[in-house]
Amino acid sequence: MGPGFRRGGEIGWNAAAGDIGAGRPVTFLAEARRSLRAAWLLFLDRPESLEGFSTGRAALFRSFAAFFIALPFYAIEIAFRQGDAVAIPGGVILGEETAWLSRIVALALAWVALPLVLALLRRPLGITATYQRFVIARNWGSVLVAIAYAAISPFPTAGGSLGEVGGILSLTVLFLVVRFLFVAARRALDIGIVRAAAVVLLSLVLGWIIDAATSGLIHV
Repeated sequence: MGPGFRRGGEIGWNAAAGDIGAGRPVTFLAEARRSLRAAWLLFLDRPESLEGFSTGRAALFRSFAAFFIALPFYAIEIAFRQGDAVAIPGGVILGEETAWLSRIVALALAWVALPLVLALLRRPLGITATYQRFVIARNWGSVLVAIAYAAISPFPTAGGSLGEVGGILSLTVLFLVVRFLFVAARRALDIGIVRAAAVVLLSLVLGWIIDAATSGLIHV
C-alpha cells in the first residue's frame, strides 16, 4: 500500500503523496470542494487561488476524474440542446440521438486533447515546470464551465426573442470561458500575454476540430 492511501479500505491520500494539508488524509470529495473553490478564485484572478489545488502527478491524474462531476451538467445541457438541429460540414443535419452521442464523445475527447497537445509542446513553449499545475487548474475549472453552460441551456439559441437571449447568454459564457483559460494560462503556466493567448486559441481550435470530426465520424 502506497504512502498516499489510508488503511482500512478508505479512499484518501496525504501530504506525503504530494498533496496539501500536511499529515491529514484527504478524500476525493474534500479535494473536489477545495479545487472547485480554487478554480473559482482563479477565475476571479486571485493571487492565492493556485494554493488551493493539489500538486504532483497523482493530483494531475485525479483531476481528470472531475469529468464525472461535470458529466451531469453536460447531460443537462445536451438534454435541452438535443432538439436543436446540428449541422456538420457538407450540409448534413444530425438527428437527435446522433447529436447526443456526438456531443458526449466530443466532450470526452476535449478533456484530454489540450493536455496531450501541451504535453508535446511543453518544452518549446517553456512550460515544462508548470504544465501539471495548469492542467490541474484547467480540469477543475472545466466543471465550472459545465455548470455555466447547463445554467443557460434552457434558453434556445435560435428562434424569436428567447433565441436572442440564448445567443447573448452563450456568447457571454464563451467570453467567460476564454477569460478563465487566459487567466489560468497566465497564472498557472506563469507565461506572458502572447503565449497565454496562444494556449487559449489552441484550446478553441482543438474544440472546433473535435466537434467537427466526431460529428462527421458518427454520422458515417
